[in-house]
Amino acid sequence: MKIFFNLFHWLRKKYWKVFKIETFGVRTLILKDNKILLVRHRYGNLWVMPGGQIDKNEDPKIAALRELQEEVGVNGLKIDYQLGYYKNTTGGKNDHVYCFVMTDFEINSISKRKFIDFLEIGEMAWFDLNQLPETISRATKSRIAEFLANKRDLVGAW
Repeated sequence: MKIFFNLFHWLRKKYWKVFKIETFGVRTLILKDNKILLVRHRYGNLWVMPGGQIDKNEDPKIAALRELQEEVGVNGLKIDYQLGYYKNTTGGKNDHVYCFVMTDFEINSISKRKFIDFLEIGEMAWFDLNQLPETISRATKSRIAEFLANKRDLVGAW
């Protein structure tokens, strides 16, 4: 199964590069008691913040709340604030990423998640902000550092 996800992810990256696809996405730092919720996709080995694609004409905050429900079974009661807006050009992407911070949420039963998200998300876990996993993505590590430095409304590279 992992081979399928790795192949799909590789083909997707090639598609982005060849056709210069522009995408818009969201990521959310979900925090509680000095811990952060991170996910690991089946097609990668890095821990990242949950998130996903913004649908056409969808507000980024609404997209973040929807993606959290779909991917990790979190009902966001409200977005605390926008950490930043970033441009991601790695791997041939032309991706625009909104990053939010959330501390007010409820965790739903895992059974309420969409089946496709069960397939995409391999693991999810809470990590102490002072003891992050070694296999955390560079961008996720940077966003956590920005959060800990009390930054807001940043604009920059992912």
